[in-house]
Amino acid sequence: YSEKKAPNEQDFFYRSIEPAKTSTNSVIYGGSNTVIARRALDDIGGFYTGSITEDFATGLMIEGAGYVSLGLPEPLASGQTPDTYSEHIKQRTRWGRGVIATARKLKIFRRKELNFSQKVSYFSSVIYWYSPLKNLIYMISPLLYAVFMLPVFNCNWLELVVFWLPMFIMQDISLRAVSKNAISVKWSGIYETSVMPHMLLPILKEFFGITTSVFKVTDKSGRKVVKKRDFKALLPFIIFTVLSIGGIVRLIVCFELAQLVSFLILMFWLVRNLYYLLMAAFLVDGRDSDGEIVKVKEAEFICATGTQGSSFDGITTVMTEHDLTMYLDEGEFGLGESVELMLTTKEDELTMTGVITGVNESRRSSARTYTVEILDFEGNKDDYIAFLYDRIPTLPQSLKRDYGIISHLWTNIAHRVGRTAKK
Repeated sequence: YSEKKAPNEQDFFYRSIEPAKTSTNSVIYGGSNTVIARRALDDIGGFYTGSITEDFATGLMIEGAGYVSLGLPEPLASGQTPDTYSEHIKQRTRWGRGVIATARKLKIFRRKELNFSQKVSYFSSVIYWYSPLKNLIYMISPLLYAVFMLPVFNCNWLELVVFWLPMFIMQDISLRAVSKNAISVKWSGIYETSVMPHMLLPILKEFFGITTSVFKVTDKSGRKVVKKRDFKALLPFIIFTVLSIGGIVRLIVCFELAQLVSFLILMFWLVRNLYYLLMAAFLVDGRDSDGEIVKVKEAEFICATGTQGSSFDGITTVMTEHDLTMYLDEGEFGLGESVELMLTTKEDELTMTGVITGVNESRRSSARTYTVEILDFEGNKDDYIAFLYDRIPTLPQSLKRDYGIISHLWTNIAHRVGRTAKK
């Protein structure tokens, strides 16, 4: 329930990392929305079929053959992402295992056709998939001392501040600067924590050569998702949460004023990790879909004509493939009334007919918002779909500054309690 404050998780990769890889001609072929020269594909013998990430391998071989790849930061297409946490983990596991297996099969550092910059760039892509191991270390290190009194490393508070604090501050500044404020340490930490428990074992298996040839493609049926609580998926987060709370309580009980700085540093890591765990647990727990896969929240000019012949101008607030919501300053339509809509686009005016399925009256004025189910596109369906999607996605394009951690926790708890009460 934080999608109004954080951009798409993959924006950093597609809008920052991929265009940057153009400089070393090592743009990763990610499968979707790609144009490939027929000659380039023929020169490498067609798509590589020896990996479950055939796109990654094919792109590497094309670049190795001397062809130039370009990564563009502008969004030129919309795609369907996984609807559930389990589907997301299956997809990311396939990507991770496939990239590691491909690097081993194609012997990246031994390929003479790749220059040094390309080898380093592709090797960094492989290293990324071992991040669950790094995140596990970050999670258990403070717990080992706070819960079990097992020190992970030996240093005083001054050494810790000198080496750790600049790294922590610069990491956030660097992430925000390089990604143009599309990602931060907090949101990156929440995401990486959410995938860590269930990606760790598959990645380690692939590292030791226990590979897989199973291709689990992402479900793109667009079906409505009904949330089913998966306690098996939640179990690692529950265990870490209990340990984190236990560690915090133990530190408070054993607090000594002489160790104030060390106490504060350790408490910071425990509280930060606990926040990541709770937010990750909300993500794993999921939520029911809102009916429509894509909702375009954009103000577009619209004219509505009722059965009595009266026409009123307004603007759209939400548009989907099957209905839209419009805001009118004046005029009144009844629930169930048929209306004719004229939607103004840059190229034309699209005429459609529908029925009023929802009315929301303003408390401060005579203005109302009406939800209209589109019954007949009057031959304009293709034009409407093009109008709907030919735009920059209406999700946030950059992070909206928020302070603290309470607001996101409260938002998620409130929504879940509210939905449970309705059921």
